[in-house]
Formats: sequence, C-alpha cells, structure tokens
Amino acid sequence: MSSAALTILLTHKDSLLDRFLAALFTSFGAIPWANMLASTALFYAFVTYALTSANSVVGVAWGSAGYNHAASEPRHAKLLLTGLPYRMTASHQNLLEVSLSLLYRQSVTLLALHVFCKAIIFVPAYVKDLDLLRSTIHFIGIGAPLGKLYRMVVTSPQ
Repeated sequence: MSSAALTILLTHKDSLLDRFLAALFTSFGAIPWANMLASTALFYAFVTYALTSANSVVGVAWGSAGYNHAASEPRHAKLLLTGLPYRMTASHQNLLEVSLSLLYRQSVTLLALHVFCKAIIFVPAYVKDLDLLRSTIHFIGIGAPLGKLYRMVVTSPQ
C-alpha cells in the first residue's frame, strides 16, 4: 500500500485519527475548528524555524569541529557531524524539505497528520536514532501531501 493511500484511509472524515488531530490542533476546542489550518501551520513553522533550528545549532556545536559562525564557511562543520549531533541537524533539514501547507487548504486533517508525524514524532525519533519508527512516520507524513495531490487530481472542481 502506498503512503498516499494509507494516509487517505487513516484520515477519512470523522475517523478516530481525524477527531484526535482536530482536538490536538484546536487545543481541545480553545481554537475554533475554522482556524485549525492556521494553527497547524503556525505550529509546524514554530517547530521548523525555531525549535529544530536551535536544535541544529546545538548539534553543530556538539560536533567535533564545534560551531564557528565567524568562519568564512560556517556550514562546513556540518560535513564532519556524526551520531547525535548529525541527527539533530538532519531532523531540522528534513522538516525544511517538506513544507507544503498551501496544498492543504481543503484537507486540514491531512495537514494535521503531516505536522503530527513530522514535528511531534519524527524529530524525536530521528534524534533518538529510532530507525523503524522514524522511517514509518516519515512514510506516513510524506503520504499526506501525496494524498492531497492525489485528491486534487481525481476530484472534480467544485
């Protein structure tokens, strides 16, 4: 089964996962459901550009070359990273690669699934080197934008 098909199956309207993600990304009713897209995108942006960005800098600082932003090539130290410092930096880079919130205007649950998988489960699994969990969650998280693209292609315009 493809990741797109799996995410479509998991996120059908009123499914347990749909209700869980709606509760999570509306702060259990504190944010109106109509604002769920914005709250989910804001959470993802915060995790991507603040939390894992800082995590990446710490990872580089812990690396064998240390963090030297004044050097003429400040990103060179990333080439020498291994282990936990590498995974801290790579998890941030992975979140930057897959930021497709504009695709989700009509499919808030797919965006919520993507953000839940990538920002809440994937990053800790990556940093803790939990290979099977990281790969599975990446598979599901990537299936969300693929599922949305599939729906956009096969659904006739309203």
